Amino acid sequence: MHHYPFHVGDYIRATAHLDIVEDCIYRRLIDLYMETELPIPNETQQVIRRLRLGSSGLILETILREFFTLEADNCWHNSRCDQEISEYKRLADVSRINGKLGGRPKKTQRVISDNPAGTQQEPSGLQPRTTNHEPRTNKERSKTLSDYSDEFEQFWKAYPKKTAKGDAWKSWKKEKPSLQVVLNALSWQTTQSDWIKEKGQFIPLPATYLNQRRFDDGDRAGGKKPFDMQEFQRQTGAIPTCTKY
Repeated sequence: MHHYPFHVGDYIRATAHLDIVEDCIYRRLIDLYMETELPIPNETQQVIRRLRLGSSGLILETILREFFTLEADNCWHNSRCDQEISEYKRLADVSRINGKLGGRPKKTQRVISDNPAGTQQEPSGLQPRTTNHEPRTNKERSKTLSDYSDEFEQFWKAYPKKTAKGDAWKSWKKEKPSLQVVLNALSWQTTQSDWIKEKGQFIPLPATYLNQRRFDDGDRAGGKKPFDMQEFQRQTGAIPTCTKY
């Protein structure tokens, strides 16, 4: 294997008790295991020479007995290494078969795998592959984000503070206000001193206005002012839609 997944957290938890020499020997054993894709032979002197351990070879057997298992083939096996090698070979076989079919399969072409569709898994630590769809383009993503309703667009055009349109759209969908009620409220609220002073810096954010249902506020007289089409158009330039009966 040219490379293999190294799970840092798992490794640290399993080797926290090792000193620096023991840690080095264990790590070299893993590298040898994964490079050759074979278990460690039960030939102490051969392994010591291969790993360049020198006098540190006395610790080799201790590490082998702690992290490996001597099996019937007279080799030391590590279950995690065997699992990663097996998965690596399986994925290599899948890639080889797909290569003979002309390369990476298209959306309508089935991926050759020994697992049922939708159950293929990657080795732990690798990024999962998706073969059942293509990523959305920036154009498609922008279209989704800008999919505002006509009524909301009219509210946005009429509202004097154009800030955080996305948040305002979420609030509009949550509150589901009547456009006519909102426009009627804005027709007099936009003339109030609190909204006019300091160049409008005290005007609430659109999302805040909707979340607090400020369009339900009464005017200073305690009632609701009737909607004045001409006054509204003069102040905002917006053209409200007609209510359908």
